[in-house]
Amino acid sequence: MALRRYAEKLELKQNRIEFSFFKEILLKTDICLVIIEESPASLDRLQSIYNSMDLKHGSFFNIVHANYEIGIITNQRSKEKVLDSFSDVKIIRVEDHLVVLSLTYSRDYIHTPGIIYNVSRFLAWENINIFSIWLTTQELNILISKEDTMKTYNILEKLVDTAENTK
Repeated sequence: MALRRYAEKLELKQNRIEFSFFKEILLKTDICLVIIEESPASLDRLQSIYNSMDLKHGSFFNIVHANYEIGIITNQRSKEKVLDSFSDVKIIRVEDHLVVLSLTYSRDYIHTPGIIYNVSRFLAWENINIFSIWLTTQELNILISKEDTMKTYNILEKLVDTAENTK
């Protein structure tokens, strides 16, 4: 009997994460990932490529700068411009046929532990490989293979629907 009462107390104390902060899902298709070796020359070229992008009219350009390499996530139509700009830099990998799914959320997200874990956990359970995750104060962006688009969208849509239904 004591164990049963203790279990009931634990259920009350347990904080369950609710996905009540997601607003919508945005889908960007025809994306590629170019990974280059990090160097001072590559940083200068990134600035010049960024300046030439027409971001307000559909160009997509994100940079993930790590310790030893730089990931450039861009539209397929900008791929050749990126590759030409880094012709004398070591190109480590190029991945085509990718998609970016962006979850927009409220600002409360930033102080909620376990959100990235839960999103990635649901995707891992469905055997979906994540190439990259990056976030801003309003978006959680997930880079996946084009072949996993619908499965991923359906999983994330359930999270957004959960958010709508908990309001």
